[in-house]
Amino acid sequence: MIKEYIPDPKKVEEIYHGRRKKREKWKQRKPVRIALYLIFVLVVLLSVLFAYFNRDVFNIRSHDDLIGVIALMVIVESFFIGLPIIIYCKMSSTKTEVPPIYKNHETLILYEDRIMNGFEPVKEGDYSKEMYMVNEIKYSDIKRLEYDEYLELFTVCGRVEQTVYDSRDKKNVYSKKTIERESLDFYLYYKNSDDFMKTVEERSGVMIEVIDRNIIN
Repeated sequence: MIKEYIPDPKKVEEIYHGRRKKREKWKQRKPVRIALYLIFVLVVLLSVLFAYFNRDVFNIRSHDDLIGVIALMVIVESFFIGLPIIIYCKMSSTKTEVPPIYKNHETLILYEDRIMNGFEPVKEGDYSKEMYMVNEIKYSDIKRLEYDEYLELFTVCGRVEQTVYDSRDKKNVYSKKTIERESLDFYLYYKNSDDFMKTVEERSGVMIEVIDRNIIN
């Protein structure tokens, strides 16, 4: 074993309550998002009316020509105006979701050749509260590292060996599988989280891609 990282209860509370505050701010900005959508609809309607009342300017001689010009305008406006609005609203919504960030009975250990993260999974499907999941990923199988500054989220992407036991004592294996393309999320509520990221980066040889979404209000 190289290092073990222990969750810091105070940091868990900081991240959780911080996310809730950001979500409340997002809800308060709902009128802004509605206004953006209305502006897009208004621009489309005005462009349609402009094309209709200026048929001679656009050399429109038939109904089909008019439909073609209007369709072209709508496509261009959707790409340059509508798409950025949708992306903005979608990213704003995603970054304010409040996920179950804390993993019960978690163990996070960095070995010489791999990361091992064990915890009780959220009850889902055939899993019960007694189940215990262990994800392992070798440094050599890591393909991408991401750090979301806004969410304080470190994501490790690559080939993962996942084992589910029927209890925390890990006596009996419930299921075992290899996931070729998986993303393991680590909200940085650990003691010495910076060292965790730095060690994974050094061991894997993969540079961390920093995602800064603070510019999205």
